[in-house]
Amino acid sequence: MSPTTRRAPRQGILPFVMRYSNGETVTAYAGLPLVVEAARAVRLDEVVEATLRIAKRQRGFSEAEKFEALLLLIAAGGDRIEDIRLLREDRGLARLLGVELPSPDALLDFLAAFDDPTLWAQRPVDEKSWVPPETAPLSALFEVNRALVGRAAQRHSTTATLDHDGTIIEAHKRDARVAYEGTKGYQPLVAVWVEQDLIVGDEFRDGNVPGNKDPLTSVRRAFAALPGWVERRFFRGDSADYYEPLLKYLVQERILFSISADMSPELRTCCEAVPAAQWVELAVREHETVHVAEVEFTPGD
Repeated sequence: MSPTTRRAPRQGILPFVMRYSNGETVTAYAGLPLVVEAARAVRLDEVVEATLRIAKRQRGFSEAEKFEALLLLIAAGGDRIEDIRLLREDRGLARLLGVELPSPDALLDFLAAFDDPTLWAQRPVDEKSWVPPETAPLSALFEVNRALVGRAAQRHSTTATLDHDGTIIEAHKRDARVAYEGTKGYQPLVAVWVEQDLIVGDEFRDGNVPGNKDPLTSVRRAFAALPGWVERRFFRGDSADYYEPLLKYLVQERILFSISADMSPELRTCCEAVPAAQWVELAVREHETVHVAEVEFTPGD
């Protein structure tokens, strides 16, 4: 190639090409359009438009446009809807995206459509912590994620190991509840497909809802989100998943699992009966040394 020959800029999915700046409008968010490109590469915008029918509209932004705006906001590190103004007012980012971003009010209306406050009337009087049933828009959002998993996962991987755990998200809203370790906020359950590094299921919960409160519903949905080509399924969870209906489900579905067991008096007695010579050192930590041994234990029935 001669010194005067230039390769033509590569055109991606969005209406922009990469060039050197010549003094035109620039942005500090130049990487954000790649988030939208990745979503559109798996045609997620088509799934959103076909699945999320939240409200009839005559004009304004589509569900897919609002959905993409929220993806951009999260990727940019925003922690409140109002932060969309920073992206919305960035002229350089607007040129790269080729579209205008929704306003904070438009996104708040979009998110509010996923909630149904009347469902809380079904809460049992004696329940201190409760997970309300999902609304139709939330169920549709699960279908969007199911489609994303099927399109983003690599087909050559026929094994799925799901890591299931709760995560505490600090929040300062007035109606946020206090979690078990003292943080005020929310405590959703999340299931991650380890081999693909994809979230395949989640269940949003108040902060005071413990992880061992019906984890089966969350786990069942997570396995339902796996593509049909998955042949081998595995499950890993902490002691919050030491829940009889969940254990029976895993056995019935022939899913191999590893779950931390609650140290009940019966299990402790079983462990203490293991001869000292059969305990093997696993790890030496700052404040403890961990040993392991194999025992046979039947929990209850």
